[in-house]
Amino acid sequence: MKRVESGAVLTNSEIAKNIYAMTIRLPLIAQACKPGQFVMVYLDRSEMMLPRPISIADADDETLTLIYQAVGQGTEYLSRLRPNDALRTLGPLGNGFTIPDELTHATLVGGGIGTPPLYFLAQELLERGVQVSVYLGFRDESIMREDFASLGIPPLIATDSGAYGFHGNVVALLRETKDAPELFYACGPTSMLYHLAQYAKAIGVPCQVSVEERMACGVGACLGCAVENAARDPKYIKVCCDGPVFYSDQVVLHG
Repeated sequence: MKRVESGAVLTNSEIAKNIYAMTIRLPLIAQACKPGQFVMVYLDRSEMMLPRPISIADADDETLTLIYQAVGQGTEYLSRLRPNDALRTLGPLGNGFTIPDELTHATLVGGGIGTPPLYFLAQELLERGVQVSVYLGFRDESIMREDFASLGIPPLIATDSGAYGFHGNVVALLRETKDAPELFYACGPTSMLYHLAQYAKAIGVPCQVSVEERMACGVGACLGCAVENAARDPKYIKVCCDGPVFYSDQVVLHG
């Protein structure tokens, strides 16, 4: 059940260039959230009226961890918050990842700032006894390698620049390793999701994708996050409340 909750910032630190990890005490939201869901963070400033959507990277009984990129006025403001600053948050929102009861082997594919919600998912999968593989793609600098490794699942890394790991994109790395799990889970840029969906379809593996779209409200009222419905009826579906997670054959992805 979604709710608005105000809580204190506990930590907020830069973990890579312009990438920040923030932990907030929000017990009501934290206890209700599931992997793949997100929150809307209110800035409560007159010049920044709209809340910012941020995926949930981790949660326990008391706290939420949000990992975000400082790319504009709103997220730059968030990056300046310090411990004990108050933050008003709406959540948990959206439909997260679905874990079939019979699942025994899953592969997680992340791209850039789409990586954090897969960490939350990885913990849930491991708790259910699922074998997990992780592939992450970045332009240059990687994030969260140590976090996944601490779970016993060190990720395979691809970078566009070749600065670390495989030189190329993460789907090319998947093709090279010929990874074929029972189910793919993915979060990242739309082009990555598109090419992963094509690969998954070619090898006959279902694929769940967390779709990134701009959001103004987070609750389905503004229609700003609509994407094309592959079934065409209705023509569009809303990422914030119908998703953000869909099976890849439910939405029209573009490469």
